[in-house]
Amino acid sequence: MPRRMRFPAGARSEDRLCAREECVDLELDHGSPVLTAELYEWMSSHPFRERLAGQLMIALYRAGRQAGALMVYEGIRSDLAEALGIDPNPKSVRTS
Repeated sequence: MPRRMRFPAGARSEDRLCAREECVDLELDHGSPVLTAELYEWMSSHPFRERLAGQLMIALYRAGRQAGALMVYEGIRSDLAEALGIDPNPKSVRTS
C-alpha cells in the first residue's frame, strides 16, 4: 500500500488561499463584483499578502473608492516596512 504524503500543517490552507486568489483574479478580469468585505477580512488574517492587497485595491478602485484603495496600499506598505524592512512588490499591488 502506498504511503500517504504528509504536508506541513499550513500547506493546505496556503493552497486554498492561493486558489481563492486565482478565483478573485478571474472575477476581477471579467468585471464581476468582488466582495470587498471578504477581501478586507482576508487581509486582516493575512496582513503581508501583497497579491491580496492588490486585489482589494482594484476592487475598491473599481467601486469608486479610490481613497480606500490608497489606504490599503499605505497600510501594506507600512506593515511590510515596519515588520520586514521591505517595500511592496510593484507588480503585486498595481491597480491596472
